[in-house]
Amino acid sequence: MTTVESIVTKEHLSGDYTALLAALAEPSDRAHNVSCLDFAELVPELWLVNADGQAIKVQWPLDGCEHSKPDTAKALAGLTVTDTTTLVGKTNPW
Repeated sequence: MTTVESIVTKEHLSGDYTALLAALAEPSDRAHNVSCLDFAELVPELWLVNADGQAIKVQWPLDGCEHSKPDTAKALAGLTVTDTTTLVGKTNPW
């Protein structure tokens, strides 16, 4: 049996979360007969964790071409990384 090592970087962000929460509250757009550019976009997983340690994985709002809307990335850039941890796990891909 083959195992695969997964590496995840966990960052704790500090600052005013108002812009991030507003960006995440935006609904994704529906595609309406639009012409889209075809490009790969790597959007990191985003988890929000409350003071009790409860976490929820959130979906980045998408435009009509299923690319991330820019406000989420802009809001994240406005926060400060105060702690970084690298986590290593092993999984069986099959």
